[in-house]
Amino acid sequence: MEKEKYMIMNGMMCRWWNMTILGMMENLKMANMMVKERCILIRRLQSIKVRLKTGNIMEKVFYMIEKVMYFTKANLRMVK
Repeated sequence: MEKEKYMIMNGMMCRWWNMTILGMMENLKMANMMVKERCILIRRLQSIKVRLKTGNIMEKVFYMIEKVMYFTKANLRMVK
């Protein structure tokens, strides 16, 4: 029972992160940052997606997403 519950939770987390990552990728396309920077970020996000498919949600993933979000915010500030 516990294990099933965990699996369901993990599945939901993966789906949630996937949606979040897809949303972030869309935002990156809209933010007109330098192409090179955008490519790096999208590559990072895709590597996170791959990790999510295996279901290990690690602190590293959270850290990467925080970093990416910080980076996009900083870039959006520069654009304005």
